[in-house]
Amino acid sequence: MQLATNHKVFVPKNLNDALNILKRRPQSIISAGGTLLSLRDSDYFSGKDLLSLYYLDDLRRVFWSDRSVDIGSMVTIEKLMDLDSKIIPSGFRSAAAAITGPQIRSIATLGGNILASPEYLSLMGWLSLAEARIELRRYNGTRWISASRFFSELGVTELRPGEIITRVRIPLGKWNVQTTRKLDLDTSTTAGEFMFYGLAGIHGGNLEDMKLGYYFVPNILYQSRTVEAQFIGKKIPLSDKDIDTFCSNLMENLEIPPQIQSDFMTDRLENLAASFLHSLGRPRSGQAI
Repeated sequence: MQLATNHKVFVPKNLNDALNILKRRPQSIISAGGTLLSLRDSDYFSGKDLLSLYYLDDLRRVFWSDRSVDIGSMVTIEKLMDLDSKIIPSGFRSAAAAITGPQIRSIATLGGNILASPEYLSLMGWLSLAEARIELRRYNGTRWISASRFFSELGVTELRPGEIITRVRIPLGKWNVQTTRKLDLDTSTTAGEFMFYGLAGIHGGNLEDMKLGYYFVPNILYQSRTVEAQFIGKKIPLSDKDIDTFCSNLMENLEIPPQIQSDFMTDRLENLAASFLHSLGRPRSGQAI
């Protein structure tokens, strides 16, 4: 990473100062852990100053209640994995663990993971399915946006000039069964890897809600709420017939683009869904893998 000699680097010591700088210089590049910026060429920094959030301790805090957990955007991925299991949902912890290498995880941050545009990383897919919300702050105001709406299209976020991601709020208690799987694909597809997420809320022997998502690099999350809704309210465990019906309908409704379609891909997606559904209400369910 190399800035021109006439560019400025700002290293504020508190959030108010950072927001004030960004108000005056809204086109500044924001640096959190800096793992992605280190890969950029010099053209990326042309005509822009750099605003480092490194010393903003307010953004490294975690607040927990019975209903939700608020995680500061500067909390590192490694710190997420070290938090108590009562605070961090198991599926989210597994998505964090899927990020390669403790050296990267010890520097990379939650906010940086979300803003790794145009290819948002593994945590964003999970946050979208789990109905998390993202706090965006600017000098004169604060607003919240659902994680599922943060990216309007590939590489385009809802972040406005002068705003900073300050924290993420994850609801707790709804999803008592969670599975996360990271899988490398064969070279016959254009996607090198993908994540599978399974979330279910089971209470009183009934499936109160369920979400299954497939995240492909880059920046594609596939889900079918239409198919999922058809199974809400069913008794658990599901019958083999129900599972077969769900998987068949899911494969028909997922709009997987032709360039990554193959018999291998279809079988893999269907098997992941079937395995998750089969685990519901049976021994060892609820453990993220």
